[in-house]
Amino acid sequence: MIRIFTCLLLCCLFFNNSFSQISEIAKASKKIDSVLIQKDLKNFDFSNAIKDLLRIGVNYSFNSASQSGGFYNSIIKIPFPEEISLVKTTLIKLGLEKKVSKFENNINYCAELSCKNSAQIVIKEVERLSIVNAYTIIKAENNAATNYLKKNCSKDLYAKFHPIIEKEINQLNLQNSFDLLLKRYNKIPFMKKVKFDLVDYITQKTIEGIFILITNKEIEIRGSNEFRSTDLLRKVFK
Repeated sequence: MIRIFTCLLLCCLFFNNSFSQISEIAKASKKIDSVLIQKDLKNFDFSNAIKDLLRIGVNYSFNSASQSGGFYNSIIKIPFPEEISLVKTTLIKLGLEKKVSKFENNINYCAELSCKNSAQIVIKEVERLSIVNAYTIIKAENNAATNYLKKNCSKDLYAKFHPIIEKEINQLNLQNSFDLLLKRYNKIPFMKKVKFDLVDYITQKTIEGIFILITNKEIEIRGSNEFRSTDLLRKVFK
């Protein structure tokens, strides 16, 4: 079955890939054959194990991030934009520390709300994982699965999250609050006028936070059997 899979894969890629790429795939398939025999694994155990790992990581991350304080009270807290840090320090000096603090709390709350019921956006990419990619991921560094996911779905994730974030920002009246803070700052004499894309910032930071959580969960699963909650994970990563 493995040999049939390899032959079909090579045929499909013949007209779209260079001979060097085909050669690399052939080498990978031979390695897969060898490891499968050594570990008594079935043909698609590699990809299914990585899918299990990523499903667990994705669901955990979105569930964690969408809890009350999931961003603000965790390692993925979204700070006041560093690009305009002078705005923050200046507003605090003007006695607006509470408003700045409330704004920081609200951008994290916005990210939290956007993560509710959004895990399937990433899970769809997980299901596309091939056995060749899975083998490469298993043999690579401890966050290789997360890196694969980040590389292959970040653009799509941004496109899906951007309108969700924008909707939450509008419902929280967050853009108006931010504009008022900038207005106060921009009125200060001799200060360079500031413009900032709040929707883009929160979208980027939300996605960044999700991948941080997925990475941590992947490292846990790879590092200890106690975090391998499926038989396949325990078999492949033993």
